[in-house]
Amino acid sequence: MTTSTLLIEIGTEELPPTGLLKLSKAFSENINRQLCEIGISCGRLKLFSTPRRLALTIEEIPEVLEGRLEVRRGPSTQAAFDAQNQPTKAALGFARSCQVSLSELGRTSTSDGEWLCFEKKTEDRFIKEILPNVILKSLNDLPIAKKMRWGDGEHEFVRPIEWITVMLGTRFFNMTILGVNSGNFTKGHRFHTVENITLTDANSYEQILETKGHVIPCFRRRQEKILTQIANNKVSISGTVDVTPALLEEVTALVEWPNLISGKFDSHFLELPDKVLISSMQKHQKYFPVRDNQGTLTNTFVTISNIESKDATVIQKGNERVIRPRLSDAQFFFKTDTAVALASHGDRLTLMLFEKRLGSLQDKTHRVRHIAVQICTLFDAPQKLVEEAALLSRCDLLTDMVGEFPDLQGVIGGHYASLEGLDKEVCNALTDFYRPRFSGDEIPATGVGQCISLADKVDTLVGIFGLGLKPTGDKDPYALRRAALGLIRIVLEAKIPVDLQTLIKLAIEQYSSMKLDSKTEQDLIIFILERMRVYELNKGVLSDVYDTVKSKKLSQPLDIKERLHAVTQFSELSSAISLAAANKRIANILKKAPLVTTSDIDKTLLIDKAELALATKMSELSPTLEQLYSDRQYVSYFSLLEELSEPVDLFFKEVMVMCDDDSIRNNRLQLLGAVHKLFTQVADIGQLKN
Repeated sequence: MTTSTLLIEIGTEELPPTGLLKLSKAFSENINRQLCEIGISCGRLKLFSTPRRLALTIEEIPEVLEGRLEVRRGPSTQAAFDAQNQPTKAALGFARSCQVSLSELGRTSTSDGEWLCFEKKTEDRFIKEILPNVILKSLNDLPIAKKMRWGDGEHEFVRPIEWITVMLGTRFFNMTILGVNSGNFTKGHRFHTVENITLTDANSYEQILETKGHVIPCFRRRQEKILTQIANNKVSISGTVDVTPALLEEVTALVEWPNLISGKFDSHFLELPDKVLISSMQKHQKYFPVRDNQGTLTNTFVTISNIESKDATVIQKGNERVIRPRLSDAQFFFKTDTAVALASHGDRLTLMLFEKRLGSLQDKTHRVRHIAVQICTLFDAPQKLVEEAALLSRCDLLTDMVGEFPDLQGVIGGHYASLEGLDKEVCNALTDFYRPRFSGDEIPATGVGQCISLADKVDTLVGIFGLGLKPTGDKDPYALRRAALGLIRIVLEAKIPVDLQTLIKLAIEQYSSMKLDSKTEQDLIIFILERMRVYELNKGVLSDVYDTVKSKKLSQPLDIKERLHAVTQFSELSSAISLAAANKRIANILKKAPLVTTSDIDKTLLIDKAELALATKMSELSPTLEQLYSDRQYVSYFSLLEELSEPVDLFFKEVMVMCDDDSIRNNRLQLLGAVHKLFTQVADIGQLKN
């Protein structure tokens, strides 16, 4: 079978840079999956994505997809014919579904018997006939939040499509997709290459685009070129370029022919906070900041141009001219904001709604303050500082700086508080208030910051849950999953012994106008602990280990974590499997024959040596085990519990629990009940898998 390289290129107007890589990967995955579903095994696949195109090449694609023998199995011959050998409704129905007469059906034998079957060989199909639907469905299935229409047509895509190229080896296919006719050409750089570039071979796509079109179509190669240019210009830049992964990816998605340009801004702007300068450069201008050898921010920046200019100083001056008014605005905002106290900005929080049924942001601020004050001792945080930080936590939202640079909320509040000379802990708490903001972000560094951040998160969770707006599926408009995970991380990583039930009740008390029943409270505890489950499984805790503790229906995350650690340690002991199996066996016995008395074990009825040995060992260990449990020394608890392994094994080997004598039987059940209580006090180890 002859195979060739398949090229598919979708040329568009400039694509959204922050989603380019995601679109490219999804497009290739969709194409690959669809080809596999129709029986085409794909060779090596290569992705290409630039601001103006999504493309891919796939090696070893056949021009003709050979027909396959399709076999459908129907009812058994026993069910297909009656005693008089006449066809039943099952046989006739199967023939109709295959669109043939009964006589055209065949028979096949298996180890299960003989069956009616229908065999049909599909016709050979040309890849050209298959591709339009494959490409169309792949494009329609892309993760695009909002699509655009163009011209007078009804077709939609993330951006208007300007050209489409589909080739197999040296042959190009003429087809119409989303109203656009495909051709045998591609387009190069918007400014460096005016005319269309004719393609003669799918294998030379990348090379032709680069040599004739001034386009590096491979995303990773463009990214590597940017990093190489930065590394090669360290001397001329005179410092270290601050390259963040997110900005690097965005810049790579903005250019097709990257060229490094450095520039400077007026040094007096360095009086502004570093975060303001960095936000202005990165968020608005897509510039990379430069630091000196001591890590201090300089007035030099690096930008990646999409043009190879004959006179780079023209582009340099243009970029310097563009950033100057942006920094001037920031300087003006800074002076205006700091002319008054940070607290004065909070007066307007009454004008900003948190959620219309939950009041303004000022209402939320006061709720957070009240919750934080009640729990501050758990964080060893001074009440006065906690109150001050809570009341100032959202004041920076009303500053001109945050209005212009939203990503500075919290950060600029902490800086303004520092300029006012407020307590350092308050300043740090304001900076950390929104943490953790994303996966991998740090939790607040201080007790004051942790306290107000936790209070804010539980207030949000209670309020939104109280309105019945908990997340469904992948929809989470209020970011409640993030809030719950942030709450869990603060509690666990800062080792705060807070009880969720108590915390939630405290937050509920702040919503006097809203009726929140016990079901809402329990639903919220379950929701938060589900986030804890994900967090712990990602940390390496096994699911069956987590389930042993989950069964205890606890509501103090730190206590749960300590038990998980103990069960993990216990599961590695040599006796763990036998003890877990014994506990499961005891649970089954007690389930079938529940205890009929609550009295203590009667030693006079312990007539068997094995049951006496178990009872004696129990009596010996119980006081120490109870003390260890009370002190939350769970690892030591399980280590001591291991001493019951031999007595329990001997008991089940030599003792008949369900004997005829009622008194002896009930006493043995009582003994097993006491053992079961010890086995399940920390966690239900019977749920451990072998």
